[in-house]
Amino acid sequence: MFMNEINPCNKIYKEYLFESLMILLKDNPFNKISITDIAKKAGVSRMTYYRYYKNKEDIIRVHINDIFSDVNEYISENNDLPADKKLGYYFTRMNKEKCFINNLVTCGLIGIFKTDIVDLVTLMIDKIINYHSDTKRNKMYAFFIAGGIISYNLMVSCSDEEYTIDELVSTTLDMINNENIFI
Repeated sequence: MFMNEINPCNKIYKEYLFESLMILLKDNPFNKISITDIAKKAGVSRMTYYRYYKNKEDIIRVHINDIFSDVNEYISENNDLPADKKLGYYFTRMNKEKCFINNLVTCGLIGIFKTDIVDLVTLMIDKIINYHSDTKRNKMYAFFIAGGIISYNLMVSCSDEEYTIDELVSTTLDMINNENIFI
């Protein structure tokens, strides 16, 4: 982004703008929300909006990147932890984003960011299980696992059924550790 992230005001303004978009999405389709609407709801000027974002999609893209930066930072700092603890952190973090994910699905925005999300989840899986995508087969396998994890996130965020973090982690690890799980 354009502004230095070190200034705490920058983070606060970005949070106001993001939360304002999420509130507006509850009652309005994404394509009917203007940048003026978002800025007004956040109590900032359009100029302030453009200091942080290029367009409406940028708010969502930045938030997605922030989520995965947080997860990847945790994984990198705790590289010696077993895979279940790393996945547990990921699912706990995503659980905090249920409303955001639900908004993306409800507003039909998940497709716009699918490539970004798949790339980020694939990178995360590579870090968690050290399953490097250096061969065609490994790359296909990593995408398969990433797709499953993304589907979990969508299912958990859009379902009234409750899933524990332990259920999500153990099922994911079963999938990862058993190539013949569906045979």
